[in-house]
Amino acid sequence: MTTKIRIRWVWKAAHLVTLTTLLGLGGCRDQNADISDSTFLVVTDFAKGADNWKADYSDYQLNEADSLHFVSGIRSLPMPLDTTRKAFLVGSTNASDDLFMFLKRKLSGLRPTTNYQIAYELELASKYPAQSVGIGGSPGLALHLKVGASAVEPVKVAKNQGYYLNLDKGDQATGGKDVILIGDASNDSADDRYRLVRRFSQGKNLMAQTDKNGALWLVVGTDSGYEGRTDIYYSRILVSLRPLISQ
Repeated sequence: MTTKIRIRWVWKAAHLVTLTTLLGLGGCRDQNADISDSTFLVVTDFAKGADNWKADYSDYQLNEADSLHFVSGIRSLPMPLDTTRKAFLVGSTNASDDLFMFLKRKLSGLRPTTNYQIAYELELASKYPAQSVGIGGSPGLALHLKVGASAVEPVKVAKNQGYYLNLDKGDQATGGKDVILIGDASNDSADDRYRLVRRFSQGKNLMAQTDKNGALWLVVGTDSGYEGRTDIYYSRILVSLRPLISQ
């Protein structure tokens, strides 16, 4: 659902906690809002389904596919969290030591061929402690969380006997031009229970240009060096897009 909200826009360091409070959207479900006819806000909590988000995987060898055990889709949050809430699960066994698990969504109705400044706020369920130890790296700290945007659809392409992302996302702890690093997906705890954590792109410079039809693709994912099983539940995704135009 898309609605118009008439409100004076205040941009505060791309911090979407401020954005959520300002707009009173703390309880909004699966909606987009065009703020003051310029800034576009995407709010998804998966209560009504995938809301056009789709899962995919890249950065693995062709002969590894059967051992990665991909799983994705709308699920209830795991125990001990509120199991009445829904989330988008993305999981796999990272045999490649370099797997990128991601969600993507196409936006339309933006200004054609226009640069946008983009900010993310993510809420996700993770059970991986920051200080844990695992093969290839910490199950928490080696789970590098990234966000991005591009006029080109993020897809995996076959190359050098493997599948790799067609966008520049960097590699593991390094971000790229299209997809940037915003932190890790650890559970901010010393135990291995699922906890809800929030991550922000505050202070990060993320810009992308729409295509000639005013479309843009969003991408959220984890670039992992941990060689083990990882299951992440994305419970809430907020994205704001502000056009960089002369007033």
